[in-house]
Amino acid sequence: MPGKWNLERVQNFARKMGISFSDNYIHVGGTNGKGSVCAMLESGFRATGMKTGCYTSPHLIRWNERIQINGQPICDGDLCALLSEVLACADEIHDTPLSCFEILTVAALTYFSRKSVDVAIIEVGLGGRLDATSIITPKVAAITTVGFDHEEVLGETLEAIAEEKAGIAKADVPLVLGDMPAVALKKIQSMVKVPVVLADYTNPTVQLKYLRGIEQAKNIPVALAVAESYLEQNHSISANQRAIWLEQFRIGMAETRWPGRWEKRTIDGRTWIFDCTHNACGLPFLRANWEREHLPPPIVVTATLGVRRAQALLPCLASIACRLVLAQLDEPRALCTERLREFVPSSFAREIITVENFKNLSAATSGDAPVLVTGSIYLVGRVLEHFESSSKSFSSEA
Repeated sequence: MPGKWNLERVQNFARKMGISFSDNYIHVGGTNGKGSVCAMLESGFRATGMKTGCYTSPHLIRWNERIQINGQPICDGDLCALLSEVLACADEIHDTPLSCFEILTVAALTYFSRKSVDVAIIEVGLGGRLDATSIITPKVAAITTVGFDHEEVLGETLEAIAEEKAGIAKADVPLVLGDMPAVALKKIQSMVKVPVVLADYTNPTVQLKYLRGIEQAKNIPVALAVAESYLEQNHSISANQRAIWLEQFRIGMAETRWPGRWEKRTIDGRTWIFDCTHNACGLPFLRANWEREHLPPPIVVTATLGVRRAQALLPCLASIACRLVLAQLDEPRALCTERLREFVPSSFAREIITVENFKNLSAATSGDAPVLVTGSIYLVGRVLEHFESSSKSFSSEA
């Protein structure tokens, strides 16, 4: 990763804010699925009666979503006051400006400490070894999976990416590993000197009520293994209490809500599906999820951050779409609509519409076909925000 990133500067910053590096933290990394696992853990721990903190990124609509206590985003007043304090501290002790993510990470850890949460679930931002969240020493860590994404930062091979993600491993802290390519699994196991727990994909699972995607079958065993590993470290709990706790956890986990992950909504009587698939390793699940819906070919609304993602995503989406709507995002790495069009296969003979302003989205998606919005978390958030601020009939499908 780039040389400017190092944990010492973030550690010094966090220490100045009075943060404890060793606490009841759960640390979750991985290429895909880490946000879903964090949401499952938060819902499960909360159901056992524990006060939960949860730090995830990015957000869908509001920055407040990144910092939550007991499933509720931090309020505007608390967020503004917290960031003002953290930014003032950062200005005092650093000549080199800290990144937005580093600032937010320290803010979240500070907030959880002051609110005396019983457990804080922390999602890795990027990679792991030099990620700002890696200043913590958790009770349990997990890597959901390893795949190609952010290669320009993490490396061009699965082994290199796995090495970066394995950097969250800490001495004597159990590391749960999910389903991943054999080369990545081998690399991680050869590197770490900690207890490794392989998620068990043969045990009875949890039936999620609101998360629909097929890929969640890969995430559920990771969350369960994390919960069990966390519980095993509490030797004061009897076997009977453990069984009760785990059952409460599983009941709570079934209630997990994580918007924008194969989320079906009805807008003006028509099916819309919002999905945050944004890289190559998520595409097989996207296709399988769509085939399972047994719906007509969709109007696909998409936008991406980065050329490599567009190269993988556009051919897949073109293969299922009856119309492509290419959107422009106001994000630094977002591709313009002209650039997106370059990655649509020449064999795609159906309509392609470009949208520079989401006010034009309704016209671009007119018709009777279902609509699939995917390609970037930021895109899903923008579209959800557009409809939630409009007067259209808008409801979730349970």
